[in-house]
Amino acid sequence: MESFEALWQRLAGPIRAAVARVRPPDAALDADDLLQEVRIRLWEVYRGDNNSGLSPSYYLRVVNSAIIDSLRRHRSRPAGRDDDAEALDSLPDDAPGPEGRLAAEMQAQRLKTAIDDLPPAYGTAVALYLQGYNVAEIAGLLQCNPDRAHNLTYRAIRELKKRMSECDE
Repeated sequence: MESFEALWQRLAGPIRAAVARVRPPDAALDADDLLQEVRIRLWEVYRGDNNSGLSPSYYLRVVNSAIIDSLRRHRSRPAGRDDDAEALDSLPDDAPGPEGRLAAEMQAQRLKTAIDDLPPAYGTAVALYLQGYNVAEIAGLLQCNPDRAHNLTYRAIRELKKRMSECDE
């Protein structure tokens, strides 16, 4: 698996081009700040890449998502507002309390445990699917034909649903 710096150097040109293409010239959002946000998002994905085989196209999708999120955050921020006021205003009125957050964390842990308990091929296929890979990309990463990748993913999702519904009972 290549180092993060090597990955960054390989993708830096397309990333800078994407930032230059989408960032309005009159925007107060500095290109360097946007690049830093993209780099942080890439690092988070890279650090969590246990497959050591994420394709460059997946990383570029992460880059596009980071750019879009950053631009949306910046455009929605009224002039003269500090980040603390924005954070308070961005909380929905129906935000879950501590019990709701705990329930969501427990649900996420049950999902992770259920995925870990699946047969290895199923677990890998469904984990890739939940990360946003399509069947063709899963086939490439698993080095199998697309029909096998589709069947593995379908069966894994079906088994995962079954196990999660058993937990709810």
